[in-house]
Amino acid sequence: MIPSSIGAIFLLVALVPGWLHLRLRERLAPPSGATGLSELLEVLAVGLATTGASVMILVFLPSGWLPFLVDLDTWAAQGETYIRQHVRDAVASVGGVLALAMLIAYLFYLPLRLRRPAEFRAQGSVWVHALGARRKKQLPWVSLQMKDGTLVEGMLQSFSLSEGGLEERDVALQRPIRVTTQPGQMPQWLKLDRFIVPGSELSYITVIHVSKAK
Repeated sequence: MIPSSIGAIFLLVALVPGWLHLRLRERLAPPSGATGLSELLEVLAVGLATTGASVMILVFLPSGWLPFLVDLDTWAAQGETYIRQHVRDAVASVGGVLALAMLIAYLFYLPLRLRRPAEFRAQGSVWVHALGARRKKQLPWVSLQMKDGTLVEGMLQSFSLSEGGLEERDVALQRPIRVTTQPGQMPQWLKLDRFIVPGSELSYITVIHVSKAK
């Protein structure tokens, strides 16, 4: 007879494609704010559906197509004795079910991905994708317009992503650095290696990618 532990194994295997679906879905939409219990139920529902479909596909494959899978008829007749004698086949069967279930979960994700606007990015923030993005063989030349009218320009060195809000997000520039205190005034080059501007002092930021330092 079939071992009673197959249900527990099936449940554990089902968690993996369900978790994969949840991670992929997070790329397509902002955080839903769902509770941990809701996410767990979703993982189980998707996992059981994809794993169940995977099992059904492998069960109905013609005998001999995948010789590394366990023989279901012999397993049903001999039970645990057959599994102990064919451990490698049992492990390969579990791996095959898991791999096919994850593939099904990913195929469910593809149509949703195609409908997502290219500009939408659920992960990270505007600071990460716009300010922190780098082009090959180029560096970001950043202009920081401050609230008092001062314009500070230089190569981006780093920026912080504090959870406290925009006022706690500092931007650091590195040499070469120049400052314009009034509109129409000639910029002054500063003999500094770093210039840090607190987020609370910023009005706006512009970025130009350049091949080398100005």
